[in-house]
Amino acid sequence: MELEVVLTCEHARPGIPPKVESTLGFDNTLLNSHQGFDDMAFDFAKALESETDGTLFHYPYSRLFIDANRDVASPQFYGPYAEQLQATDMAYLLDAYWNYRRSIFDHVEASLNSGKRVVAISVHSFVAIYKGQPRQTELGLLFRPSIQKELQLAEHIRSTLGRLDPRLAMHFNRPYQGHTDCFLNDLSDHYANNDNYTGLFLELSQKIQLKDWLVKAPRLAQSFLQYKI
Repeated sequence: MELEVVLTCEHARPGIPPKVESTLGFDNTLLNSHQGFDDMAFDFAKALESETDGTLFHYPYSRLFIDANRDVASPQFYGPYAEQLQATDMAYLLDAYWNYRRSIFDHVEASLNSGKRVVAISVHSFVAIYKGQPRQTELGLLFRPSIQKELQLAEHIRSTLGRLDPRLAMHFNRPYQGHTDCFLNDLSDHYANNDNYTGLFLELSQKIQLKDWLVKAPRLAQSFLQYKI
């Protein structure tokens, strides 16, 4: 059975929606900080797409407006710039949010219906120093340990990638836990009873430069492609 890797990147860009760009002033320093987007995540996801012949979806606007990784009911859904938007601008962003989610659900559904196995990977990055404390993790694999197929995928990646890149500090559910409110968990819950689907998060440390992450992309892609659901 053919395997398809579906990649998502919810914090890909520090983008400003075109409808509001000409009417409001924004702090570019804030937009281009970690508050605005996940540095390197989109470029690394594109490399994985190329290496796996997979399909990448990304949300193009900054999480300073709305967070595409959160449910609309989450207290973290609206960002600090949301209050500056007019109702029509927010409607534009909400349409983009729902279209982003719907396109991924539709693609996964079509892939499964065509007889493919699907591994969904959500790609993010994190700051290396948090509240003055260095984080030792370089690659975080985030998942829900109580869900067996997510645990099996994480163990497979750690095992195969560990042989290919033994010096990489790879940890389960660090620096974040895998059970939080996020898009991938919504997608995975929808296919909880489908044995041909599974997924998890990748969290890349920003202490490793993009050029060095890109060297690692083929090794990580190989670990996906070797996985047997």
